[in-house]
Amino acid sequence: MSSSSSRTELERLVAALRTDVFAQADDMAYDLSAGGAGAGAGGGGGGFAGVDQLTSAERMAAYSVGVATPSRSIAALSKTEKSVERLYNSMRTTEAGIDDAMKFSSEVHKRALQQKDTELNQLKQLLVAKERTIDSLRDTVESAKRTLEAKLTAITNELAARDGELHEERRRTQDLAYRCQQAELLAQTAVDAAKRNEEAREAEADELQQKLRDLRRDIATIREEYGAQSATLRQEETIRKAIEHEREHERRKFQRELNKLQKKAMAEDALIERVSELEGKLTAEKKSRKANEKWLDAELKTKEEMEGLFLALRDVALSSRKAKKSAVAQNMRSTDLLDDNQRLRSELAAVRTDVSRALRIASP
Repeated sequence: MSSSSSRTELERLVAALRTDVFAQADDMAYDLSAGGAGAGAGGGGGGFAGVDQLTSAERMAAYSVGVATPSRSIAALSKTEKSVERLYNSMRTTEAGIDDAMKFSSEVHKRALQQKDTELNQLKQLLVAKERTIDSLRDTVESAKRTLEAKLTAITNELAARDGELHEERRRTQDLAYRCQQAELLAQTAVDAAKRNEEAREAEADELQQKLRDLRRDIATIREEYGAQSATLRQEETIRKAIEHEREHERRKFQRELNKLQKKAMAEDALIERVSELEGKLTAEKKSRKANEKWLDAELKTKEEMEGLFLALRDVALSSRKAKKSAVAQNMRSTDLLDDNQRLRSELAAVRTDVSRALRIASP
């Protein structure tokens, strides 16, 4: 049951109390006026016809006519006393109902607040766990980032070193090619010189030809080494491209992980906003509960005042029985009872106004 339903139940009980009070007051006035009217109309043969249609002023006038008959007045007072007793019992029953409604409403509010506090604590614990997870993921990402940066630095340094080695190998290859070219030129020059001096220098020509064969053999060896170096260079170029491809793959993978972490962070921010909204609703609910408690306190004070008024009314009715021998005193006390009845109506109207004002103030 919510706070609005509890307030509706209390309003229904207060309305029933008002209806019962007005009905009892009307019965008291009617009994008093009916008793006096019957006594005054005894010599007139038949009393008042249609007494139910009498107004309050007519009932008072009829009662004032019949105050000279103490026995009927005593009977009317007895009925009034019984009406007061019934009204007092109704007040006690209504008071018990209001107390039960207040206890039930307090228990419902207490359980609802406890449940909301529990849910808020669970959300806070979940938020703390999520924040710890985010911090752990951030540390993991930073560690992975540092590792990848270290790998990229090492790969870059290695590629720079390989580029230096390749440059050195190219320089050596070019030097060997130049030496081969120079050797071929020298060999050709030597052959030409040997041909011109063939007759004179046959032995020297044979030796030079041998040197030429040796040089050609060396040139073939150098060419083979150059081919091997070229194959090595091509292989290293392939390795470098594979390393660059792997680095690009690692960069894309890191970017995907970073995007996932950003999405999780956005979800956590939305959860924080939801917790803040729940805290605001809980604060509003606490304020509403305080307003309802103030309204219930005002109702209890009003109930105590009404109970005092009805006790005073019963005391007046009981004391009026002791003065039954004096008609004048009986008339005065009956008049006082009517005045008390009118005053009770005025006070009940004021209570109704205060209750309506309290309900308007307590309404959310």
